Amino acid sequence: MLDLSHLTTLINVPDYHFLFSLLKGFRNGIVYGCKVRFPHSLVMTTLFKDGTVSEKILTILKATKRHARNLALMVFIFKTSHWAQRKVGGIAAFERAPEWFTLISGALAGYFVFGTDNPVDQQVYLVIF
Repeated sequence: MLDLSHLTTLINVPDYHFLFSLLKGFRNGIVYGCKVRFPHSLVMTTLFKDGTVSEKILTILKATKRHARNLALMVFIFKTSHWAQRKVGGIAAFERAPEWFTLISGALAGYFVFGTDNPVDQQVYLVIF
């Protein structure tokens, strides 16, 4: 039987909370991006795009990769920015941060990740709006 007590102890150390939160958010961004974009790209490409089957598959995979990467980077930048604001402001992990921290973090992440003009990002703009 595998003993996970050391892993559980490590996870519960408050100093590592940010790191684990960042890793979990990055992973969830990738998973959610794939779960959302792949079926959408599959349907849209199959119905509305011309080309060979291999070209369509490549288009689907590129859109899925871009969406998953963008969501993962969005989470990474958002959480890092929010953490940095808390550190500079002297706000402990258990204290409530001002709401404008979230606004600034979201704006920075959105600007750096979704600042390009392509079909995947345009759909994200519409969803966020």
